[in-house]
Amino acid sequence: MRPLRLRRLHRTARRRGILRSTSRKSDCWDDAVAESLFSTLEFECRGLHAFVDAQHVIGEYLDGFYNTKRMHATSDYCSPIEYELMSTLGGRAA
Repeated sequence: MRPLRLRRLHRTARRRGILRSTSRKSDCWDDAVAESLFSTLEFECRGLHAFVDAQHVIGEYLDGFYNTKRMHATSDYCSPIEYELMSTLGGRAA
């Protein structure tokens, strides 16, 4: 990205109150969760050729499992929705 566009992007984000997430050089931990999700989605969507089919499978996976049932050690073995609720309501996760 050209420096002028990048400056505009930073300025616009700041003006609109958007907190940008930027990882440090050689810090893979910021991207690990996203990379894991994309890898899983790629596996789940193998063999699909139509965008509509992939869109349906991805929606079912995210709404039916990933956000509602999937547990992980970093979220105190709660689903993402449970963890977010506990964090919001001041429960043990935060």
